[in-house]
Amino acid sequence: MLLLGGVGLRFGWAGAPRGEASAVRIPWVRDERAAVQQSRATGKPLLIDFFAEWCAACKELDVHTWTDPVVAREVSDRFVPLKIDGTEENEQTEELYKKYNVPGLPTVLMLACRDDRPPECAVPGDGPTRVTGFLAAPEMLERLRRMQ
Repeated sequence: MLLLGGVGLRFGWAGAPRGEASAVRIPWVRDERAAVQQSRATGKPLLIDFFAEWCAACKELDVHTWTDPVVAREVSDRFVPLKIDGTEENEQTEELYKKYNVPGLPTVLMLACRDDRPPECAVPGDGPTRVTGFLAAPEMLERLRRMQ
């Protein structure tokens, strides 16, 4: 009976699935203003994930990249993570797309939000701090680590 119980726990048949109990989850902020304030207060750069429920590449990021334990730990420890939901496009999301120069989904931005001028966060152009489309965990981790 003990052997059967141990095997059940090991393979996730009983209790939490294997590896899930120690999984790191990214504490996504859903309010842009609050995230910018938090970034300025902590000095951590802002990481913005623009996504939509209908976007296949966005779902790939959620399933394969953001759940990777090393990527999740890096984002959680070093960034203020913000998720902007563009599933139902409205005036507010359109303003954010324009503000952050979002060409399409998914777009991931890593940017500095400091108290000095200009008052807005420095929106990156093309380069390692701007990701458009799916990026696998190892490549995303490399870009995250380049951000100062």
